Amino acid sequence: MRGRFGHRHIIRENRLSEPKVRDGNKQKATNLEYAINHAANGLKAVYEKYGPDALGFFVSPKATNEEIFMVQKIARDVFNSNNIASCTI
Repeated sequence: MRGRFGHRHIIRENRLSEPKVRDGNKQKATNLEYAINHAANGLKAVYEKYGPDALGFFVSPKATNEEIFMVQKIARDVFNSNNIASCTI
């Protein structure tokens, strides 16, 4: 039984162990600060071009209440989007 906060995914061989960004059709390793800025700039570009309804925020069912709260605050307060969901099975 996995339980709510199962952590088996951490020991899998194929999991990501370093930040990566897409460069064309390939992924390249980078540092965490650059990866976060790259993702934020991508969200900002979509928001500015298509508006808040073009963005959706999905939260893992393994996330804590604090992490879920943080995602919904970013979605609503920064991007004016109410498109927030959980990926439960």
